[in-house]
Amino acid sequence: MIDCCSLSQNSTAQNLNSTFDHSLVAKDLKRYRKYGQRKSSRILTSLIEQHLSKGAVSLCDIGSGIGSVTHAFLKMTHTTATVVETSSAYIKASEEEAENRGIHDRITYHHGDYVYLAQALGSHDIMCLDRVICCYPDMDILVGLSAINAKSLFSIVIPRDTIFHRMVVSALHTFHKIVNIFNPGLAPPRFYIHRLSDINATVKWCGLVPLVSKTTCFWRIAIYQRSQA
Repeated sequence: MIDCCSLSQNSTAQNLNSTFDHSLVAKDLKRYRKYGQRKSSRILTSLIEQHLSKGAVSLCDIGSGIGSVTHAFLKMTHTTATVVETSSAYIKASEEEAENRGIHDRITYHHGDYVYLAQALGSHDIMCLDRVICCYPDMDILVGLSAINAKSLFSIVIPRDTIFHRMVVSALHTFHKIVNIFNPGLAPPRFYIHRLSDINATVKWCGLVPLVSKTTCFWRIAIYQRSQA
């Protein structure tokens, strides 16, 4: 396991590590074991499987969380996966679940911010950012570095970019600020709805083109592929 360029020197990674603590992760792991993947993750996994090309052998799962996409990917293939996660609690939970599934030796874990690890980790056939971009303030650098390193497919799950969804996220921010007044020790999550047009522009600049897209009530699931032109 590699530590990200020292989390203590990276405020974004430090905040995410504090937000996704053991208490929150324990609840997420319990839900995952009871119900399996969330709907958006199931759709993402299904789309990856449908468009998985022969010879695609490596997955980089950025902000993997519990590891539901990684676990599903390794079930459908006999390959390996790289997990990058800022939350030490999520890494511990993901490793525990991977041990239970007998796939721990096929996963390499990296604790830190992908932006600081991108060069060292290099390219992978499939890059996955499942509900990650919405937690990161600098979309361009995260999407840009990960898209450049996608040899075949680039997959994302992001909040839908509509006025309604922006109002929902704004209300959540207000709610967390109020809660934080009475519980100053809490590290409230910060969510961002980056414009889909901006994400598409960044991905296109990196040589990828849209392949397929689906939506749920709140999320947009999109797959891009490396342009053959």
